[in-house]
Amino acid sequence: MAVAGIQSAQGQEALRSAISVDRSVKVRPLRPDYVKPAGTYFGPVQFSKGLYSEVGYDSNVNLSERDPQSDVYFRNGFRIGLHWPVTVRSELRFGTEVGYIHYLDRGRNSGFEVAPDSTLAYTFSFDELRVTLFDQFNYLQQARTEAALVNIATLSRLENSAGIRFSWEPNQFIFQFGYSHHNTASDEETYEYINRSSEYLFGRAGMRLAEATEAGIEASVDFSSYEFSVQNDQDTVSVGAYVEWQLMEHLRVMARGGPTISKFHNRVTTGNDDGGLNSHYYGFEVAQQLTQFMSHKVGLTREVRAGLSEGSAYIEQLTGSYSFYWSPTRWLTIGMGLAYEDGQQPLPFFVNGVRGEIVEKFNRFVAHPTISCRLTDSFTATLAYIHAIRDTNLNQRNYRNHLVSLNLAYSF
Repeated sequence: MAVAGIQSAQGQEALRSAISVDRSVKVRPLRPDYVKPAGTYFGPVQFSKGLYSEVGYDSNVNLSERDPQSDVYFRNGFRIGLHWPVTVRSELRFGTEVGYIHYLDRGRNSGFEVAPDSTLAYTFSFDELRVTLFDQFNYLQQARTEAALVNIATLSRLENSAGIRFSWEPNQFIFQFGYSHHNTASDEETYEYINRSSEYLFGRAGMRLAEATEAGIEASVDFSSYEFSVQNDQDTVSVGAYVEWQLMEHLRVMARGGPTISKFHNRVTTGNDDGGLNSHYYGFEVAQQLTQFMSHKVGLTREVRAGLSEGSAYIEQLTGSYSFYWSPTRWLTIGMGLAYEDGQQPLPFFVNGVRGEIVEKFNRFVAHPTISCRLTDSFTATLAYIHAIRDTNLNQRNYRNHLVSLNLAYSF
């Protein structure tokens, strides 16, 4: 839950997807003098793999104000990653986490999960041109990762983006272009209103000012079409500037921002009389390694994205976050994550058969302390606590939630 607000700057859907792909495929330059790093190998393929098991207590499974219900859950799964340098100019990468969560009293909330940003990517290069083919996917069950959702325990959704990214870096200049086809779908009839297909276009032009510093402009376009008319088909454009600045050896700053314009076609409910939304996005993140054993990160993000509630066209949300990690010994890590989310979304209502809408203004505070202990080089135990408070201007859409979990992870 807390991690949902502690992430890189994001704008609307196509830009969010592009930044997510950046994190997954941004790897070292392909070089003929490639040297194998240490690790587990099957022939030329480097593997990382592991198992995890988690037990937790959730005080408010259905995120309800008036009828909070507690439950105990078990989560089990595996992690796998591979890196295959196919040639000196090409490589294949894959990483995912697949698990199953089971609730003791409310089995209908149980189901499979695939971690966000699971990615299969193949990269090859021709001198200064790098081409990446990718497929990024996830399958999410829990509703608690979204501050906009309330009074439900799960909203199952499969998301998949497949596409291509071109990156040309002549001298100190950087030019990128990407296209991907995106699908969002739910396997539950109740939530099929989120089913949509989208075309994403992304472009970036910048200059490398130093080895780890670059700045420039970026633009994105997406065309989204929903399967059911209860949601708005929409076209969205964003244009903005970005900078990634290695200010000091252990201090990194990232910032981006600009306007975003959305046009809604169905006019089901938009929160605006003209069927559109003129807004903006921005993001700012500072990450610092204080000492060899201590690091922290602060971020501020404003994003505009597709609505998740039935009949809601969009979500505008501002998120401030802070995370801190301290390892007093090589076997112990203490962490703290804090996030404050403030947003709004248009929601439909009916009076005597007449449809109207109201804009919900909500905020949520999340605190997420953790203690992690490496019992051996391969075996780690993590005790975590999450406390969430959601407030809103609408009745019966506030909640309080406590979650305690113990996670055991084994890597081999």
